[in-house]
Amino acid sequence: MSGVVGIRTSTYRCSKTELIWLGNRVIHRAVRILILESDPDDFERLEGAFEKLPDRDYSFSWTRSPSEALRQLRGAYFDVCLSASKLPDRSGHEFGRDAQSLGCTVPIILLAEHPVEALDADASNEQTDWQPFEILDREILDSAQLEGAIRSASQQAGISHAQRVARDRYQSNVRGPDDGIWDWDLETGVLYYSHRWKQQLGYTSREIDDSVQEWFSRIHADDLAEHQDLLNSHLDGHTPFFRNEYRIRHKDGSYRWMLCRGTVTRDADGQPSRLSGTHQDISELKTSDKARDDREDRVKQAQKMEAIGRLAGGIAHDFNNLMMIMLGYTRLLLKKVPSDSEYRGDLEEIKKAGEQASLLTRQLLAFGRKEPDRPIELDVCEILRSMDSMIRVLIGEDVVLEILAPTTPLPIFADPGRIEQILLNLAANGRDAMPQGGELRVHARATELNREAALERGLLNGSFVELTVSDTGSGMDQETKEKLFEPFFTTKTEAEGNGLGLSTAHSIVERYRGSITVTSEPGNGACFEILLPLVRSSSKVEASVTIEPAPVDPPPAEAPTGHERILLVEDNDNVRGLVKRILDSFDYDVLEAENAERALELCSDAGDEIDLLLTDVIMPRIDGRELAEQIRKRLPTLKVLFMSGYPGNRLQDHGVLSDSTDFIPKPFEPEDLAQKVREVLER
Repeated sequence: MSGVVGIRTSTYRCSKTELIWLGNRVIHRAVRILILESDPDDFERLEGAFEKLPDRDYSFSWTRSPSEALRQLRGAYFDVCLSASKLPDRSGHEFGRDAQSLGCTVPIILLAEHPVEALDADASNEQTDWQPFEILDREILDSAQLEGAIRSASQQAGISHAQRVARDRYQSNVRGPDDGIWDWDLETGVLYYSHRWKQQLGYTSREIDDSVQEWFSRIHADDLAEHQDLLNSHLDGHTPFFRNEYRIRHKDGSYRWMLCRGTVTRDADGQPSRLSGTHQDISELKTSDKARDDREDRVKQAQKMEAIGRLAGGIAHDFNNLMMIMLGYTRLLLKKVPSDSEYRGDLEEIKKAGEQASLLTRQLLAFGRKEPDRPIELDVCEILRSMDSMIRVLIGEDVVLEILAPTTPLPIFADPGRIEQILLNLAANGRDAMPQGGELRVHARATELNREAALERGLLNGSFVELTVSDTGSGMDQETKEKLFEPFFTTKTEAEGNGLGLSTAHSIVERYRGSITVTSEPGNGACFEILLPLVRSSSKVEASVTIEPAPVDPPPAEAPTGHERILLVEDNDNVRGLVKRILDSFDYDVLEAENAERALELCSDAGDEIDLLLTDVIMPRIDGRELAEQIRKRLPTLKVLFMSGYPGNRLQDHGVLSDSTDFIPKPFEPEDLAQKVREVLER
């Protein structure tokens, strides 16, 4: 037990479930207890007391680290904390003060060998007024005493939480800067109006009486009947809450639009007794119906784009793992199947389809904007060649695709994913403009702009890559062209969807100091022209060549082998099995671990005989980065290689995407993994 690091979790389930008190209601779940105890023997004795607790459901986690305990308490994962009064680097009281300074409200029970001395020590410290919920004598501690203390602490925590929630809600409602508060006593007819309610109509508190007449007499005549009908419908119980937008007269004689919301309170007989709610001035939002509709449309489209991003990030990891398994085993089979086998062609087709699926996943991440911007020097011609199959899948078989690029490189400084995003965005819009089929042309060439031509496009004169995407579709009129790059603008109907929009492409091009323009007429298709600065000026323009679809990749070079010992950590059983098969095929000695805890055990047993840690980044409880840090405390010179199928923004949160970190994204080919492993080991 002395080798345990981090959080250990256990649950005792007995015949009767504990009722946890939260304010004015109870919920059925285990009492969550965090135990901070540095001595494993003391923890075992405490664990024995838990096993004797009668008719309760408890879940506890044990940690030896005060820092880890503070992190867990800040996350509000627990109902009660049991802490030893003596810890390696601080006392139990100091731990409690640290928790209090971090805003922790979880009650802390101290376990002390001499409770009276612990109380005296706390009383002599004048730094803070923090007090433990209770101090128990661990030498005579029994299950009944432990149960009573835990139950009292969890009930007190629930009541305190409910009180804080109620107080926060009241402060939010009464002191809100925009909403006026009203409260109507239906038995007396008296209405209370907050200062803000009266201020919205231009009055001071003394200028308006607390009565219904002061309110209803100011409502616009055209809105009064509807207002009363909605109010009566709520009072009669036909609607769960009252909501209405209406005009009300201001002190200066003008009318202001108000959003009124409220709910009824009923007595013991079910009759309405009180009605209370809020007033919000929405005059600016109601200036015109068109402005309101535009705002709602923009919110819908923004939500749709955000949903695409969430979907992309959510499926990327699992899908990449699946593709890695399918492609990995296919490639292993290809290495064993003779070139003249009748099954060779079938395996090649499976491999090709899997690679296309991986590319489409990458594009989904680009559309969802879940990848960080990582500009590098890249060749536009190479991008076009690699995207041929992806664009063909996107536009469909009824659209003829032509990609034309020069034989020499066209280098620019940009993120490859962003350039792919632009091209696929334009290709998708071209496809939508040709519902009956047509032609889509993607051309790239080098060009020079003089001062006058550059200024016309808002650029500096010099050398540029000219990238054009043209279609033979329906084209567009002048009004559409003027709005084409505006955020949220779309020519699609609601039934067709809102499209991906061209504003993203416009912003990416401008980010890389380029320009994008469109030429189009109704019935004559559209041509988008993108100019991006060349990294190096070139006065020689080579002849262009047509890029043929889906060229066959040359056989990969033989990857290097090795005999080092590798600790492989991967929580997905299928992926872990595949990676081990790959490493075994390159003669490495592999230790497998399904999680970080198992990896730490293996590391402890293996001593200094591990040469490389190959670990997934995002795993339960302890992630790859934390695992590497813990192992390097024992093996400072250990080489580490991270792998993950998650999008880049998730990995940045885990601190592994940096120039000094070795990383390989999933899915990867066996040869690529072997090459990367060899590169890290020999560095």
